[in-house]
Amino acid sequence: MKNLLLHIILLLVCTTAMAAKYNQVTRIQTGGKWREAFVYVPDGLTENRPLVIAAHGMGDNMENMKTASQWNLIADTAKFAVVYPQGEGNQWDINGMTDINFMLDIIKKMSSEYNIDESRVYMTGFSMGGMLTYHIINNVADKFAAFGPISGYNLWGANFNCSRPVPICHIHGQEDSFVDYNGVPAIIKGFAKKDNCNPTPEVKQVSNFCTKTHYKNGDCDTEVILYSVKNRWHEYKNDYDDFQTSKALWDFFRKYTNKCGETQEVNDTLCEESAKKNIYEVECSSDYVASHETVSQMSGTGVLNLKEATDYVNINIPLEEKGAYKVYVGYNSIYGFKEIDCIVNGKSNTIELGNTSDDKSEDKQGETLVGSFLFSEGDNEVRLTPIWTWAVVDYVRIEKDGEYSSIGSNNVSLFDDEAIIYYSQAEDKLYVNTKKEGTLRIIDLNGTIVDTIQIIPNKNEIQLTRLPKGVYLVCLGNLSVKITR
Repeated sequence: MKNLLLHIILLLVCTTAMAAKYNQVTRIQTGGKWREAFVYVPDGLTENRPLVIAAHGMGDNMENMKTASQWNLIADTAKFAVVYPQGEGNQWDINGMTDINFMLDIIKKMSSEYNIDESRVYMTGFSMGGMLTYHIINNVADKFAAFGPISGYNLWGANFNCSRPVPICHIHGQEDSFVDYNGVPAIIKGFAKKDNCNPTPEVKQVSNFCTKTHYKNGDCDTEVILYSVKNRWHEYKNDYDDFQTSKALWDFFRKYTNKCGETQEVNDTLCEESAKKNIYEVECSSDYVASHETVSQMSGTGVLNLKEATDYVNINIPLEEKGAYKVYVGYNSIYGFKEIDCIVNGKSNTIELGNTSDDKSEDKQGETLVGSFLFSEGDNEVRLTPIWTWAVVDYVRIEKDGEYSSIGSNNVSLFDDEAIIYYSQAEDKLYVNTKKEGTLRIIDLNGTIVDTIQIIPNKNEIQLTRLPKGVYLVCLGNLSVKITR
């Protein structure tokens, strides 16, 4: 039932009209005639941003490609333009130059009207659109930065005539007999050899149903990847429970330009300037496990795409002054209920990023208060882990909490910005600072409640000399601290 609810939510999210600068069919002149393409330009797109061109399969059309691929959703957060071209007769010229020239004219139009970054144009396509993608690789590879064919390749024999080393990420269902999966590994191996990659690929399981074959260290820092998806036929699928095709492609694309050896790097100046404002960008952290292994660049900052409890990001926050600080998480997401677990120096609180309903465009970006936590002098670790579905995290921000700043030591736990429990071993005393009344329970290792104390708002001091020496759990609502006396 939970999975069904999740898919209903995601369906509603995906079918909701998003605010966009341009979101409709346009006409493009090419080869002496007018052709059509659906153009999506997200709201707030600045100049010099990437472009993704996504070609449909034979007998299909641009509208279905847009619906199946859901590139618009990724473009909303990563800030790039998307064009879904329409093939003549619902198919593509994969032998001549007619549709290659169409793609080049699309690039010219998008450059003229939106000043896209022509060094970061990415070509992808499904089925016959994937065949077109390989056709482009072998004829005008220099015009594109990276390529993502899906369930398509030249059925009449592969050739490797590309003019430069090309980054390729191919995705194919292992049950596909229409465009036979069995022909794919040899093609991927051939392009890896052409790129001068390490001949021995790294092979690993990246999800329940997907295996990644990864050829690395090619000329100009190129990589060639094959994602082999079990139980998938000839279909374009974004499976939120396992493997998302478009998301995997974007995580591959965004690293590349069409200039040899030029990749997108983390902005060190951004990290330093943000930290001065107590804002810690996720791309400034090197300790993370993300669903697609990397951090994306977007509009001057980055986002990290975390999925379920297998993913996390650890952000180091160095401070000169210890004390209690409020912790905020900035997010950039439109996926489901974004529950996330935030752990600061071992103390945890679970929050929901954004509104309980994601059908409002203003919920795509925002900031949520996690609560107050005790920070020490020196390094502090903030760990973010999603509870379920996607959490697209942008940054962590902290600010001094004046109410709790007078309390500072170890053995402190805070919950929901409501209370602090601090045990002073030297005084053998509990200090409890809370905003509301409650009952404090002291529990021994046998699970027996050995004492209960009524707590009043503001400061409470509780002497523990009456208790035997030992280990106890001190509980107040959802807040708990283990003490040894």
